[in-house]
Amino acid sequence: MARFPIRPFWLAAGLLALAGFCAGFTHIWNFDIFWHLAGGKWMLEHGQVLRTDPFSIDPQPHWMNIHWGFQLVVAALYQAGGFGMLSLLKGLLALATPAVLALVLRRRVHWGWLAFCGSAMLLAMLERVRLRPELFTMLYTLLALWLVDSARRGEGVRRLWALVPLMVVWVNMHGLYFFGLVIMWAGVGGTLVDRLLRRDSASAMPSRAHYERGPLLGRSALLPMVAATLACLVSPWPVEAALHPFTLFSRVSGQAIYFTFGVAELQPTMEALGRHWEAVGLTLLAAAAMLADRRRVPSDHWLVLAFFAAIGLMARRNVGLIAPAGGYLLALHGQEALRRLGERLPRLARAGGAAAGAALLLPAFLSAVLASEALHRWQNTTIRFGPGLLRQNYPVDMARFLAELPAEGDVLCENFGDSAVFQFYSYPRRKTFMDGRLEAHPMERFVELNRIRRDLRTPIAASLVDLPPSVRFVVVSQTNRLHLSALMQSQRFRLLYIDPPAVCFARTDWPVGSAPARASDAGGDLPAPNFAAFDRPLDAGTGLVGDFPTQRWRWYRQNPQPLTYWAGSMFLYLGLPVPGSAALGPQEFSTAQQRSLLLAIRYLNAALVEDIIERPLTVSLLAEAHQQWAAQFPLPADAVPVDVNQARALRLYNSLDLGDLRDETLRQAALARVLALVQAQRFERAYEAAGDLLDHLPPAMRVNPPLDFLRVRDTIGLKLRQARGMLADVEGTPLQRARLLMTRKFGLDAHAIRALREAPTKTEAEWLYLGDLLLGQGEVAPAREAYRKAGPQRSLREALCDWVEGDFAAAAAALAPLKDSSPLARVYLSLYFEQTGKYPKARELLARATTRDEALQALIERTRNRILQWE
Repeated sequence: MARFPIRPFWLAAGLLALAGFCAGFTHIWNFDIFWHLAGGKWMLEHGQVLRTDPFSIDPQPHWMNIHWGFQLVVAALYQAGGFGMLSLLKGLLALATPAVLALVLRRRVHWGWLAFCGSAMLLAMLERVRLRPELFTMLYTLLALWLVDSARRGEGVRRLWALVPLMVVWVNMHGLYFFGLVIMWAGVGGTLVDRLLRRDSASAMPSRAHYERGPLLGRSALLPMVAATLACLVSPWPVEAALHPFTLFSRVSGQAIYFTFGVAELQPTMEALGRHWEAVGLTLLAAAAMLADRRRVPSDHWLVLAFFAAIGLMARRNVGLIAPAGGYLLALHGQEALRRLGERLPRLARAGGAAAGAALLLPAFLSAVLASEALHRWQNTTIRFGPGLLRQNYPVDMARFLAELPAEGDVLCENFGDSAVFQFYSYPRRKTFMDGRLEAHPMERFVELNRIRRDLRTPIAASLVDLPPSVRFVVVSQTNRLHLSALMQSQRFRLLYIDPPAVCFARTDWPVGSAPARASDAGGDLPAPNFAAFDRPLDAGTGLVGDFPTQRWRWYRQNPQPLTYWAGSMFLYLGLPVPGSAALGPQEFSTAQQRSLLLAIRYLNAALVEDIIERPLTVSLLAEAHQQWAAQFPLPADAVPVDVNQARALRLYNSLDLGDLRDETLRQAALARVLALVQAQRFERAYEAAGDLLDHLPPAMRVNPPLDFLRVRDTIGLKLRQARGMLADVEGTPLQRARLLMTRKFGLDAHAIRALREAPTKTEAEWLYLGDLLLGQGEVAPAREAYRKAGPQRSLREALCDWVEGDFAAAAAALAPLKDSSPLARVYLSLYFEQTGKYPKARELLARATTRDEALQALIERTRNRILQWE
């Protein structure tokens, strides 16, 4: 056996351990940990193993809680040190796997190659480094593989007795304990195959020693492996635990389509193979190394690699589980392949020292990019380095609120993963309909949840869907646009509690059979929605929302999350109508919807300043928010020169690069821009924009455009044809013609602008109106030029230009000196204060605002009444 320098090995092992710890020492970020904690807490309180399901509505009469050992561990550590202690546990487990790989192979594999293989293994398992039982399974898999492999080589048959306690612990922590059984008996079967094929030399890989008998076929090896197999019956559920692998197979085999296509991590791996390049690469490298040394590779190693590859291909959640076996096999057989290659190519052998030194940089680099969060940012995850809970992902405050709320009723979560949070924080006050314990619920329960989720996507279906009688509270994830909009519009539900990760709605027809209460009514035992917790003013200095938490990019913290953007998008979805619902009749928006829309404008403007997420995403949503606000609260053209919300929406749409519409976000933004122009009665510009939309679609869509896109363009074209047929009736001065052309009857914006531009000599009023028309369609620069030629009355318009461009501080500074002399400036300034959350200032301005202009006075009254609702 080759002997390698020991000091470089300890450096390599230390760097691998450091990289593993950096991979695991992150905020806790998976839903399942909450139901594990709930189960562990219950057992610690009751002093017995949890055998039934106390957390669910109408649970199954029996629950084989195979993870009970894991639950006790995490619950005890949580009680000792909270989520910080759990982060430490995760870090130590992630540290242990590459460290154990290095330690058990230190005499057989060169330290440089160990550094490479350990780094490759860590990358492959990174996606599954979360605090779930499988993190123990990956460590146990490596230990089992080493114990069996060392016994096969005749180096430590007695070590096989360690498999007995290992399997006892394993079977009581995770349903994948059968990995250990597969490794053990694959070793026996592989050795038998090698003996039958007279491949005894394989038993001695990589040593050249020859064994007359395969050690795994002897009594001294078979006895501890049989004992380890029987140890799997040491469980509160001996028979059920033995059959549990078949239950798991039914969930991930593709036979149960609701699980396969209803749970992202259970989807077939082949549908997203490219997303798992690390594990695929490790597997291919291990296979290549084994092929290069195929004459000396034991058959059981092929069996093990094939088994884990098959497991990985069954479901996406399994892909990372190949990492321990792949890393171990790559280290062993890659070492031998490199040795033989070095014998053939002496020059390559001489470069081995430099290559080994370079290999040490891999775990060092991994440690750096993991601790600084750079790797998590590249992988587009929300993971943050350090101890604690990734609080932004879980509705913890909502669960605690429902736990303290005296009102009766249970919880149904649209995203069943959220249910675990309520099981931990709201039990025993609340029970949940379904959660992530797929083995604890029959498939019929999951099918029923799917049906409910489907029917909650429209207000009409939501009013008719059958819900479990005890369910009073429906929780919807903050990213689910359709459900948030539908439940906000449905009279059967009313908004109860907003937590940035999710929103809670309460049924108005509960208890079942009672007359529905008004959705806007707080209701006897339910409080009003907690808007006050989020309705904070926009800070004039920073451009951010009050003391709402934000995260910033730092060189050592490179994966900040767009908390403000998430909040803004959630409020927008709460304030928007369900797509297509306008066809069902006039829309009525509740005060809660309107307030949500107002907050969406504020938070999305702050998200532009926060500048974490891709800018087109924020710009398109902010434009949609302003567009919807302009639709619900239009500023009449006979009262004000420019509807700033409409103009800002178009300015934001114009700022997007819509020349390449392969991205779905940009396609929807291009369509929204067309509809915003229609809403602004600018049909000529809208028809041009609709043509641009069709011209810049991806090639396949350009050949067969979506019917909705064609319908929008053709509807606008028909309107234009009718309007242009009446052009002969348009007479008067250029200003008179322009104003007439901009009425609803015509909407010929290009003709109106042309009439003013072609006027031989323009009056001040014509310059102002030309600027108003240009600003109204979001063209700030040409509008400023027109206003500059209008003379001294341009001050108000210059402020509006600043507002439309998003320079709120400049707009407010320009409007403030005008408020005493101009009721119009006072109205605009009050609208600015309303949008930025400074309601007392807005109310004070309008309290003293009077004018003889009836249209403007009516606008003042409407705005004053609306602002009173927010305070």
